[in-house]
Amino acid sequence: MPKKKSSTQAQKMIDVANILREKRDEIYELWMNQQMQSNTLRLDLMSANELEEQSQAFIDAFFDALSSGNVNDIDGEEYTHVRKILIETSQSRAIQGYSPSETATFVFSLKDACTQLLQHEFDDDIDTLRISLTGVSQAIDKLGLQTFESYTQARELIAREQSNTILSMATPVTIIWNHVLLLPIIGTIDSKRAQDIMETMLEKILEEEASVILLDVLGVAAIDSAVAQHLLKICKATELMGCRCVITGITPQIAQSLVHLGLDLGDVVTCANLKMGLTYAFEHLSLEVCAKI
Repeated sequence: MPKKKSSTQAQKMIDVANILREKRDEIYELWMNQQMQSNTLRLDLMSANELEEQSQAFIDAFFDALSSGNVNDIDGEEYTHVRKILIETSQSRAIQGYSPSETATFVFSLKDACTQLLQHEFDDDIDTLRISLTGVSQAIDKLGLQTFESYTQARELIAREQSNTILSMATPVTIIWNHVLLLPIIGTIDSKRAQDIMETMLEKILEEEASVILLDVLGVAAIDSAVAQHLLKICKATELMGCRCVITGITPQIAQSLVHLGLDLGDVVTCANLKMGLTYAFEHLSLEVCAKI
């Protein structure tokens, strides 16, 4: 008996979906009016034409999926096109700067328009009205939650890309001569940044087949024992790659701090400025720069 009841409910949802498709233009107009009057409307982020395109694509795909009678499993094949549209919508709105709630409201707001029409159509059939409202609400609620998840994933991807961009800007390895690289460091150096600097340097050394890299620390906020240890590890890693690491930008204050801390930089080559560091690099590569006569 329960199986028969489930089958009857599915058939009723198919009938309901057919009615919704027949009344599609009426529902769409009502839904668009509600969106245009909503306090979540962001015409500063999206044009009215773009909103209409997204709304038309979603309502058509949703009603097509609903015509299968399946309102329980939005991961089913029937909802493939709906999910694709919502993922694209979530990604575009995440890039445009919409909030999570504003993005999910786009989906949830369709429920009101559908509810108003269904109440009008089945005002004398309480059982069908109950089944239709429950089914449509259930499907829209699940799609709304999935939209929220898609938006969150899109924002996380954007955050990772921005982080990688910032990282590449924070460790700008530059080729200043054949087989000679320069990496100026500005700000503070903690364990995370030291690891990022090391990975970036080693990749660039391998890519450019560098023999010398100048690590300029003139812009480092302060060099204490922890920072010095990070620099030593970076230098050691580059040496293992067959590349000589030269630390430049050693000011008198930095030199005194290293002495007071009793830090031994070992075999690491240090220079007061970039000019001296580049001169060392030329000597290391047996190069000589002469004035053109």
